[in-house]
Amino acid sequence: MKKILWFLLIILILFVGLVYLSVSGNDKLIGTAKISNVDDLDNFNFREHDSILVAASTLYTGNFLKETMQGSNYRRAWSTAVTVPVVFLDTLKGGMKIIKEGGGSQTHSLRLQSANGTLYSLRSINKDPESHVPEVAKTLGLENIIIDGISAQHPYAAVAAAALAEFAGVLHTNPKPVFVPKQDVLGDFNKDYGNLAVPAGI
Repeated sequence: MKKILWFLLIILILFVGLVYLSVSGNDKLIGTAKISNVDDLDNFNFREHDSILVAASTLYTGNFLKETMQGSNYRRAWSTAVTVPVVFLDTLKGGMKIIKEGGGSQTHSLRLQSANGTLYSLRSINKDPESHVPEVAKTLGLENIIIDGISAQHPYAAVAAAALAEFAGVLHTNPKPVFVPKQDVLGDFNKDYGNLAVPAGI
């Protein structure tokens, strides 16, 4: 009986050790978009490009240990670069003005209004799970388990869901992934929206 208990204790210690190893090495709470072939964002003229190659986030890229302990999930979808249009709010849909900032507990969003009065939502694909990380997880250094759980969500699921809803004849939104560079229209919102995410919802 003692041998079995010792064996179980060793297995438990090994499991906990592997969990800690799998979540170590990443202290970021939220990922940022990874733009391909652009080294100097501050001096890159996005107005000369109608589209750009960008990955939603490389935050969830995992090695063998992380994928074994926390799952492979949609890590590849998050880190794979896709071509999305570059948009500037001063010319988009005849010119957009910011109405207010919104968002849920994990997403950042801006409510926009076009020149003809139509309302749009600019929502970040990247999630900010900080509000869902309990203090005990922070104390134990295990917050990355919660943060890494976002890799189980497909970054472009909303686009796929809209296509399925269209096929089913269900009323739906029409999200479209776009890249929003830093720009004067964003003003103070450049910090949370300019160059930092691949928003969807335009």
